[in-house]
Amino acid sequence: MRQADALDTKAGALVGLHALAAGLVSTVAGRLSSAARWVAVASIVGLVASGALAFGAFRAEAYARSPAPEEFWRFASWTQEEIQFRFLTTRFEALDRNRAKLHRKARLVSSSLVGFAVVTLVVGVAAVIDLVR
Repeated sequence: MRQADALDTKAGALVGLHALAAGLVSTVAGRLSSAARWVAVASIVGLVASGALAFGAFRAEAYARSPAPEEFWRFASWTQEEIQFRFLTTRFEALDRNRAKLHRKARLVSSSLVGFAVVTLVVGVAAVIDLVR
C-alpha cells in the first residue's frame, strides 16, 4: 500500500505540473510569432497527452486486501496449520494481483514523465534557437 501511495503522490504532482505548464504556455501563446506559436500548440498537445497518462495513474484503484476479516469465521474448525496455509496463499494471491496494478501505475507515471521531458526539451531547444537568431 505504501508503493501505491507513493505512486499516487508522484502522479498527483505530475497532474498538477502538467496543468501548470499547459496554463503557462497557453497564456504566452497569444504573443508568440508564427513559428513559435506552432511550438506552443505542439507543447500544449504534448502536455495534454502526457497529463492524461499521469491522470490515468492517479485514478483510484481497488487493491486486494485478502483475506478479509469476515472470512475468518469459516476457519474456526480448522487447525492452526490449515489457517496459516490458507492465510499465506490468499495473501500471496492478493499481492500478485496488486503487483500487476502497481506495475501498470508505474508505467503510466514513467510514460508521463518521459512525455513531460520531451515537451520540455522541445520548448528549450525552440527557445535557444529563437534567442540565437
